[in-house]
Amino acid sequence: MHDQTSQRVLLLSAGIDHSLIQQIPLGIPPLQFAHVVVDTLLQRGTLEDAHHAIESILQATKQYLGYDGRSRCETIIQALQTSSPQE
Repeated sequence: MHDQTSQRVLLLSAGIDHSLIQQIPLGIPPLQFAHVVVDTLLQRGTLEDAHHAIESILQATKQYLGYDGRSRCETIIQALQTSSPQE
């Protein structure tokens, strides 16, 4: 996630609304990008499909991670799903 294009691709592949993407600066350093994305998505709560916004980015991020990272994402996703049931 070192450049604007890959950051945009991640957000789009996660199904993040275009209006929300416009709130996220692109082309910033990866760690800063991660912080901004997490903060923005946590403030948003859910997307139009009723999934947690943070769940969507975790799902999209898994393809870039190794086994341990994917496992951590799955743990967080399961916790999100059990903490507030989807309709």
